[in-house]
Amino acid sequence: MTNQKKDITPEQALARLQRSCSLRETCSQAAQRKLAQWKIEPQAAAQIMQRLMAEKWVDDRRYAAAFAREKSRLAKWGQVKIRTYLQAKRISADDISHALSFIEVENEAAALEELLTKKARTIKAKSAQDFFAKLLRFGVSRGYKYEAVAKAAREVATSNQ
Repeated sequence: MTNQKKDITPEQALARLQRSCSLRETCSQAAQRKLAQWKIEPQAAAQIMQRLMAEKWVDDRRYAAAFAREKSRLAKWGQVKIRTYLQAKRISADDISHALSFIEVENEAAALEELLTKKARTIKAKSAQDFFAKLLRFGVSRGYKYEAVAKAAREVATSNQ
């Protein structure tokens, strides 16, 4: 007895993608990857993608904006990390800039300071320099700009001495 998946038709693929897109935002790259995974012929896949985009099931600009808002607010990611992730998803530079415009700089600075303050409680450092360096690395790894992290890390480091 073989355990192979049966091939799906382009109509079934369209229906599956519409159902998936109705549950969560999807970028065009993810939809195309699914079509390739299901071994849909390239011409049929192109027609399916065209239809999904025309009917707004897939919209990279909307996906990027939702992703940026979610990662900024909930995961406390900085703009650098969000931009990098969206570029990896092959979102256009224009759509990425539009998405990042939703992140308010004041809120980002407050989120960074809150993040570093929480992290400071868990850092075991040999010296003040080591403490500062660990805060700096952590902030940059979360996708914040170096200058903003350095400023916030100095403030947090001074308040923890």
